[in-house]
Amino acid sequence: MDASAQDAVVARIRAGEREAYRLLIEALEPQVRAFVAARASSRDQVDEVVQAAFVAAFLKLDHYQPGASFAAWLNGFARNLLRESHAARARQSGQAGIDELEGLLAATAIDHEADDLEVLSAHARACLEGLAPHARDIAERRLIHGESLERIAEQHTKTAAAIATMLTRIKAGLRRCIEQRAKEAPHG
Repeated sequence: MDASAQDAVVARIRAGEREAYRLLIEALEPQVRAFVAARASSRDQVDEVVQAAFVAAFLKLDHYQPGASFAAWLNGFARNLLRESHAARARQSGQAGIDELEGLLAATAIDHEADDLEVLSAHARACLEGLAPHARDIAERRLIHGESLERIAEQHTKTAAAIATMLTRIKAGLRRCIEQRAKEAPHG
């Protein structure tokens, strides 16, 4: 279904034919599912985000501007919901270990519409290696090995809160480094 056909369906829905939304779902679900799947960490997350994106778009349909790309507008909902989903999953898991690193990579992929998490992982490794030894030790122990903040703090004679603050700064620096490397990398 091309953009003008999508706009025609939107006009039908706005005119009261709510069941016409099914046509947009059938036409666009594979594209949205592929977009989300390239950035999600599980099949459940894909299902949740895709469904929520279609619901959110339907609820905000009055804000859609005909002539714009409905598919791109819908992917915007998916991108935001995926970012929220990654943040919620990270909070639920206690921000521990590899989940934290995967969340950092996934957020970078979402923001920059990168599909190749393997390339982003290579950038992350290079960025980790570029950290000062003290910061690299803390980052690797937490992000790769999943050690608790308390254990890292004990071994560095700091408080867990101080280590958490340091990790926040380290992760922000890693994200900037990964984004910069992704921008500078030749596009194949």
